[in-house]
Amino acid sequence: MNVSKLNLIVTGFILLQLVVACSQTNNTNTKTEEKPTTATIEQQQPSQAATAPVPDSTYTDEDGNDVAKFSDYNDAADHSIKDMPRTTLTVVGGNEYDFGKHKAGKELTHVFKIKNTGNEPLVISSARPSCGCTVPTFSTDPIEPGKHGEVKIAFDTYSRDGMQVKTIRLNTNATDNPTTLTIKADLE
Repeated sequence: MNVSKLNLIVTGFILLQLVVACSQTNNTNTKTEEKPTTATIEQQQPSQAATAPVPDSTYTDEDGNDVAKFSDYNDAADHSIKDMPRTTLTVVGGNEYDFGKHKAGKELTHVFKIKNTGNEPLVISSARPSCGCTVPTFSTDPIEPGKHGEVKIAFDTYSRDGMQVKTIRLNTNATDNPTTLTIKADLE
C-alpha cells in the first residue's frame, strides 16, 4: 500500500471520528434544559474603591435567597499590589552585547549580569541558543532578591564570516519570561 492511500485512509478515519463526536455533543446539549441562573446585588453602602468584594453587600439569586454576604473586605484587598509575590529581572548593561570586529576562528566570550529586581528568588531554568556555535553556561541556584547572577556566553567563530547575530533565550520564573540575550560580531 503506498503512502498516499494510507494518508487518505487515516484522514477519512479522523473525519469520521469528528463527525461522530460532534453529533454526540449536539444530542446531549439538546436533551438537557437548564434554568438560567441570575444574581442581583444589593449594596448597603456606596462603593469606595475598585476592591472586591464590597463590605456589607448581600448577593442574592433570582428567588431572593441570600447566596453570600460579606461583612469584611477579603484579605487580598488589605494588601497592595507591590506586596504581592513576583519575580522580575534586569540584565545589567542591557540585553545585547556587540563584540565588534574580530578574526574568525577564535572563541569570543561575554558574561551577562542578571539582577533579581523582584521580591522572590529568581531561578534560571534554561538558556537556549539560536545556534550550536553559541554555548551559554549559568548556575541553577536561586538568585535572591537584590542579588546578581551570571550567564556566560561562549561564541565559537570558526568558519564564520561577516556580521553574526546570535540569540539566547533565557527561561526563568520571572513574570516577563522568557528574556532574550543577543550577541553580535563582525567577523573577517
